[in-house]
Amino acid sequence: MKWLFDTLRKFLRGFWKLPPSPVFGLALAARLIGTAPLNGAETVVSTTNLTQEVTALFINRGHIEAVTRRGFYEAERTVRTWHVMEVPASMPPGGRFATGPEPSGEVYYYTALDRSPGASVSEAWIHGLYRRATAKGPWELMSGPEDFHHVLVHSNAVFAIAGDSLQTPSSQKVLRSTDHGRTWEKLSGNQAAFRGLRSIFPDPDHPGQVCLRADGLRGMIWQAPDAGYQWEEERELRWRRGRPVELNESESGFFMPRFGSSTYYPIFQLTLANFFAFPEEDLQPLPVPPVNYPGLALSVGGGRTFFAGSPIMLPVELKLRVDARVGNLVDWPDETACWGLRRVTPDGKAEAIGPRAPSGGVPGTPPTLHPLTPNSPYRRNVYLNALADFREPGRYRVQLIYSSSNHARKDRRQWPVEISGPVIDLLLKR
Repeated sequence: MKWLFDTLRKFLRGFWKLPPSPVFGLALAARLIGTAPLNGAETVVSTTNLTQEVTALFINRGHIEAVTRRGFYEAERTVRTWHVMEVPASMPPGGRFATGPEPSGEVYYYTALDRSPGASVSEAWIHGLYRRATAKGPWELMSGPEDFHHVLVHSNAVFAIAGDSLQTPSSQKVLRSTDHGRTWEKLSGNQAAFRGLRSIFPDPDHPGQVCLRADGLRGMIWQAPDAGYQWEEERELRWRRGRPVELNESESGFFMPRFGSSTYYPIFQLTLANFFAFPEEDLQPLPVPPVNYPGLALSVGGGRTFFAGSPIMLPVELKLRVDARVGNLVDWPDETACWGLRRVTPDGKAEAIGPRAPSGGVPGTPPTLHPLTPNSPYRRNVYLNALADFREPGRYRVQLIYSSSNHARKDRRQWPVEISGPVIDLLLKR
């Protein structure tokens, strides 16, 4: 048996260029997972690095760039091999990529100061804004040190929310740069300082301007009537009432997160080790790290083109991705009490419809219970016409939502959960 092992080891050493036997197993595992650096050195990425949560993703035509709290990595979707990405020594890991278009491969990356206990710190790191002008070009520090909380590329300018100073983390400022972040103009207007700002997005009413989203009981929106930026604050729900939503504006905040839930469910933390286990359509850049995906997934099949006024039937599937005891799924297969949707109509009107609360009426019969396991998904057809009026022709943007939160009984091993599906485009012809 020993001669067989030695022969196999020699063969693999020559084919894989593995080191001698003391690290044979570790190197083979690293090769299978794919962790060779770009410079060709036989460096083995540690298990700790492989299992670090991904804080940011940038995906461009099959080329993937991932950031963890320990480093920068890149891979091709077709090859599925992680390489160490070449970045300046001053560029801290654990940051995010900017929101907005990337013309000609231009990408921005920014970091916030990590004040959490035990956070790793390097004297070489300079927190701030970094820019790569082309897809294969080098990274360059544009601003720093600076405590950036969110960065948006919009209308040939870079907008940012940043800490007002490196010493006062609760106070924030809003900035604009027209030279890629080298110099900044403060957009304070009538506000000495901000607090609780979460993100920045294009103003749908004033081209070239931006709005601010802030935390609050129901969320707050800051908007300015003109480029003088005299800010006005309004509750987000009231601000959105009757206001069109751009069909291609993923940062609008109207649609629910791709995998949202109001109750506990098993969570996958996205890491380099499990990255390629996820379907490509699920791996979209998310605004807030860490990048987590739940063990429950809602997928929507069927066609995307129908005739206006005709039945719109979409097959759906709720699938548990992990082996966990979550209880029984609750639904009425011929009713829509557990189903709702968010949509943008052809004229740009944003509408949130259902799911219904018990006071809104539920079927008189008990719900069907489905014991959910990884090998036993729940499938049914959902007729959108039962949820909303789809008689007007045109292009709709629709997101289905399943929620049993108002109907499931925990004492009967029923699972109260709410989850949103993907945002899909539907074309209704005359």
